[in-house]
Amino acid sequence: MRWWTSDTHFGHESILGFGRERWASIGEHDRDLVDNWNDVVGAGDEVWHLGDVAWGFDRLIEVLPTLKGRITLVAGNHDSWWPHYRRGFVADESLNSRMDMLAEDLSYPMRTLADWRRRRDEVARLRAMGVTVHPSGSTATTMRLPGNRTIDVDVSHLPEVGSDPYLVGHLAVAAPAPTKTVRVCGHVHSLWARHGRSINVGVDVNGWAPASDDDLAAEVGRIIDAG
Repeated sequence: MRWWTSDTHFGHESILGFGRERWASIGEHDRDLVDNWNDVVGAGDEVWHLGDVAWGFDRLIEVLPTLKGRITLVAGNHDSWWPHYRRGFVADESLNSRMDMLAEDLSYPMRTLADWRRRRDEVARLRAMGVTVHPSGSTATTMRLPGNRTIDVDVSHLPEVGSDPYLVGHLAVAAPAPTKTVRVCGHVHSLWARHGRSINVGVDVNGWAPASDDDLAAEVGRIIDAG
């Protein structure tokens, strides 16, 4: 069985002010999300987490062993091993193209090299823990739909430009190109569960737990059938 989730934000105390006011502390928040995960995911199941896993690499390494399943991580903008992490979580509107970002990197070569080495080491540590990692923040996979149909779907943390008003600056540059199939993503929290051909698997719109592959495949099928 495969499960999908995003935007758990383990250890991210300030996230409680963004639609998670039901929890009095980040400790309670994290405990409930871990319990919700483990209540549905079996030890042999596969879980795709589409980014913004935890606040800081130390917290990520701490929480991963408590979660059931064989985990695939797709980097989000809050994950320290995402290539643009040091540019900030809020869009830098001075960076509006890949050339802008390259120029910034070349202006601070030692910082850029140190950042690259840190991310390389973090990814290596995650892989040593048995985690499958997609540092770029996007990839693709195959999904079996109702009716024994198979389709390739695009997978990313960020949605496509135009689906989130805050997706500007370097976040817009890093955002994926429009999908020709269906996109499974996170990032937008409770802004929407579905936008055009994109489906949000974040915990905010899925009962604070992973969503099943069967439920997601049914929604993907409806999008495909609608043309």
